[in-house]
Amino acid sequence: MALETIETINTRQSIRHYNDKQITKEELDTILHAGQRAPIGMSKYKEMHITVIQNKDFLDELDRQAEIYFKQKNKTLFHGALTGIIISGKPTNYYGMEYDNGACVLENMHLAATDLGIGAVYLKGIVEFFDNNKDFLEKLNLPEGFIPLAGMAFGYPKEDLVLKPKEHKIEIDYI
Repeated sequence: MALETIETINTRQSIRHYNDKQITKEELDTILHAGQRAPIGMSKYKEMHITVIQNKDFLDELDRQAEIYFKQKNKTLFHGALTGIIISGKPTNYYGMEYDNGACVLENMHLAATDLGIGAVYLKGIVEFFDNNKDFLEKLNLPEGFIPLAGMAFGYPKEDLVLKPKEHKIEIDYI
C-alpha cells in the first residue's frame, strides 16, 4: 500500500524492537534506491558510501562488543533488526556537509521503509562505537578516506506498525 508523501512523513516513527524475519531483497532494493536519490551537496555522490549489514553472525558479534564498549547488558547496535545500514562519506571542506548528506540519505531510506510498512530507526551512537573499535571499522571495508557518519536499523516491528500522525512542534519565527 503506497502512502501519499505527506502521510508517509506524518506517520514516520522510530522503531526499536524487531522480529526475527529478514526484510525481502525487493524491499531492501527499494529502500536503497530511495537513499541513492537523496540530495547531496554539490552532487558529490561519489563521496558517499552505503554499507548493508545482514550477516547474522557479524550483527551478533557487534552486539557482544557493544555490550562491552558501552558497559550495558543487552546493548544492541541495531536494536535486533536483521538489516543494518551504515552511511559513510569523505570529509569535505564545507563544515559538516558530509553529515548533512548522510542524514538526507538516511531520511529518504526511512521514509521509503515507512511507506513499505518496515520499521526503522536512526542510529548515531554507532559512529562512536566504530570510531573506537578499529577492528570492526576495518570489517566495514570502507573505501579509502571514508568515515562512518550514521546508521539505521531496518526490519519488521515486533508489534504492528501503527501509522498514526505525530504532532511534533518546532517553534517557527517569521521575519
